[in-house]
Amino acid sequence: MEEKNWFINEFRELAKIHFSTNDFIDVDSTLLSITWKVNMCKFHIEEYQKIMNRTANNNVPPIVDAVGKILKRSTDLETMKEFWGSIFISESHIIAYAQSLHSLADIYAHLIVCVMDLRSKFKNPKHISLLSVYKVISNQNNAKVIVEKIEHLQQSMEFKYLNAFVNTTKHRSLVPVNYSVNFNEENFGLKFKGFKYDQSEFLSKWANEFTGIEFKKTLGMFIEIGNEMNEYLKRCSEWTNFKRLEQH
Repeated sequence: MEEKNWFINEFRELAKIHFSTNDFIDVDSTLLSITWKVNMCKFHIEEYQKIMNRTANNNVPPIVDAVGKILKRSTDLETMKEFWGSIFISESHIIAYAQSLHSLADIYAHLIVCVMDLRSKFKNPKHISLLSVYKVISNQNNAKVIVEKIEHLQQSMEFKYLNAFVNTTKHRSLVPVNYSVNFNEENFGLKFKGFKYDQSEFLSKWANEFTGIEFKKTLGMFIEIGNEMNEYLKRCSEWTNFKRLEQH
């Protein structure tokens, strides 16, 4: 899967032109938060992968070692303690990863409010979310593509699962998880059981899938929104220059 990139330095240069000094400071702080959140996601993914790929013998394939751990945990007390300790740490990293990724939605929402000067629409910053921003700008022709990108993210199965997982583990209960091995799928590691959230059923999911391909897809959709904000600022700059020339 081709990795997408948000041209964030271009955005920053456009923002310097578009905003006052004080407003730019707020925007720049939000950009830094986005970068840090993405790095937090990657950190937790890497830590989870380190634990899952840890083997006692480098000559043993990780999936074979995984089977050995399952068999040995029932006969050796120390191995059992280490095993369940690893599961606890791994699950903690997955939950932290999910919360960091999910929080990008609200951070992006605040950035869109700044970029499109929507502060008057939100008297209380607590009410700013990607969904509330989407509703406000959904009928604005100058933000049509941004609206489409937000809708694409919100309707994706990856984001729906992420949203359900985070809200369930944060506010309701942990999603049951097991350490599993599947030779047919050539997969091993944590596997979350299916769960229900707001009348929707979510099937069981490998943590490797959740933190792998789904992370890349979800991040890619956020990046698309970011690049469309670049285009929005470019159009604003072109319009400002046009009005200046018209006045002369």
